[in-house]
Amino acid sequence: MMLVVATALAARPPVQPGLDLKTFVVGVFPYDHVLFEDPDCACVEPAAQGLTDLRLKLDERRGRFAIEAHHTATFATADVDLAGQTGVARRAPQLVDGTWNAVDARQMSLAGRVDRLNLQVTVPHVDLTLGRQAISFGRAFFFSPLDLVTPFDPSIVDQEYRPGVDAARTDVWLGTAGQVAAVVAWMGDPGDDLVREHLTATGYAQGTLGLWDLGAFGGLVRADPVLGAVAAGSAGPLGLRSEATVTLVDDPFVRASAGADWMPMPDLYLSAELYLQTLGADGPDDYLTQALDPRYVVGELWLLGQRYAGVSASWKVHPLWTVGTGAIANLGDPSVLLMPSIEGSVSDEVSLTASGFVGLGERPPDWSTSAPAFASEFGSWPSAFFLALKVYA
Repeated sequence: MMLVVATALAARPPVQPGLDLKTFVVGVFPYDHVLFEDPDCACVEPAAQGLTDLRLKLDERRGRFAIEAHHTATFATADVDLAGQTGVARRAPQLVDGTWNAVDARQMSLAGRVDRLNLQVTVPHVDLTLGRQAISFGRAFFFSPLDLVTPFDPSIVDQEYRPGVDAARTDVWLGTAGQVAAVVAWMGDPGDDLVREHLTATGYAQGTLGLWDLGAFGGLVRADPVLGAVAAGSAGPLGLRSEATVTLVDDPFVRASAGADWMPMPDLYLSAELYLQTLGADGPDDYLTQALDPRYVVGELWLLGQRYAGVSASWKVHPLWTVGTGAIANLGDPSVLLMPSIEGSVSDEVSLTASGFVGLGERPPDWSTSAPAFASEFGSWPSAFFLALKVYA
């Protein structure tokens, strides 16, 4: 018997860790305003930053058990305001502190985080996952009303890895397309009291009806009751999707999106989406107050207004290269955030991406002669570019 066990273990392939290495160059071109003034020179100048992110991965499954462990380490040179838009080195709520800072200076930083550390047990039709993991719901592309745990806003350049949170999750699989999921996630800081405000407990159920996937969402998000629904399907050549949530606080508010995708040619992909958030500010005069709301501070919301539209186009100009552009418009200002990009495959394990964003709209007034205020949302954004080299091993 021992010989049989030893032979079986020897036949298993050894555990192979993975490695992602991403290097970014970030440049910011601010306009002349006190928002971007350097106190050392009392002037406004372009700024740049270099950033390297290393992610060591161990993803292993043995029978009914699977373990996922990722550790990130990020080195950055002089800080600029929009370096966080790269998408790497993003932090998230954690019950157990898994972060470290070796260097935290104005001109250089070196920090790391245990971003994944979870164990999954699989029994027939059920997956049980405990530990630090990525949590997301919803089907929207630009605006995600159901993405309430660690949301990604569409201006994030690299969305490959969502920050992991400490959570317990159960997934029950019903047939080929049915799913019921229950999640309890920690949304506070290490050492915080175990109270409802520091927890998110949600449930999600999904099934298929004809050509449509239909889902229902409900639970408590930082003690706020939230109900939601999602639908995704097709109508002829169009892929359609919509989702909405209502947060049942003293003054209930709605977040809702509806979008469509279309491929008019094999190498051309078009997408569009509309979004409504009734919690948003009525106009630019209220943006500053809106940005100080706790929902913005914790990252649950990022758009300041109420009505938005998003469009994108992606064209595969060569088997290895894709050119794209996206735009998000605040329909109440009006103002627009343009997001051009080009991405190519240098080899099977290496890719190169150039992207950026440009804010179009009325700039903020001169705060030296008036009270702090904004004239438009995206008109207050500076222009920025990102150059990223990604290596996978």
